[in-house]
Amino acid sequence: MRKKYTFDDWWNGDVTLIYASTVSQIGEEITRVDWSDFIDSDVVRIKAKQQEIFEKKVQDLMNRYVNEFKRRYKASKTKKRLLHIHRRICKQIMFTTAPPQDVVFFPHWTQGFEYAYLTDIQQWVSESYVNGQPMELGFIHSPLSKFEDDKLPDSRVYASFVWEYANWLNNWLKSETNDSLNIQRIDEEKLWFKVGLLFANGKMDVLFEEHKVGDKNAPNCTEVAKQLGNPKSLRPYISESYANTNIGDKNIFSQQKKIDAIIAYCNKHNITIVESFHQRINKAPKTLKIKK
Repeated sequence: MRKKYTFDDWWNGDVTLIYASTVSQIGEEITRVDWSDFIDSDVVRIKAKQQEIFEKKVQDLMNRYVNEFKRRYKASKTKKRLLHIHRRICKQIMFTTAPPQDVVFFPHWTQGFEYAYLTDIQQWVSESYVNGQPMELGFIHSPLSKFEDDKLPDSRVYASFVWEYANWLNNWLKSETNDSLNIQRIDEEKLWFKVGLLFANGKMDVLFEEHKVGDKNAPNCTEVAKQLGNPKSLRPYISESYANTNIGDKNIFSQQKKIDAIIAYCNKHNITIVESFHQRINKAPKTLKIKK
């Protein structure tokens, strides 16, 4: 009866599956085997270990490229363009018909690809990710095998990395967009933003007109704040912005970032900004003067 090999035989590198690419020194013999040469229960163990090794190889590439991208993204002066370039290159690597030349290069990528290697990448993406064929990982070596060519990641490992990296970039874009929206949403919930928007759209002028008191027709800012539903918190922003003072820190018109945020919001939502809003900007305290 023919000997059946075990998980340990594969793990120790004593045997190599016929699906794995190999390199060897002159005179070295490689014992090549198929799945049928193993004990059935050990086939399951080997495949599980190959899945684990495969995922680690892909993740190692991900870690390297993601960390490098984050470093470049942080330093880039054109962040959106950098992100667009990397997303485009991933798509080109996976799907663009490559010219039949010795080495294919993609601008801004860290390596060139031999033509055969690139077409293998594209075949794996097509079969495994586009067409949904099950991934056969028999090509994965044991870490103890001395016959694995580790100078270059296997094309199938690299293909899965590019697929995962492209998805990561897409999620990064969504994350960046959501972060910006969340920041804007937080700003819009702040008291200064609510008050500033009322100044910008002219509703604050109406409230001031309704709550004039005294000979100088100055508004009762406490009553205005009461009408807005939060007299204790809103009144300082209303009164200091109305007086355009630099005594406290609640004058919206003395802070450029706040003015910019309100104007940007109005432009985005097609809200007409009244002239009195711009006049208040021009009359901001000289020590904190804001350009219109």
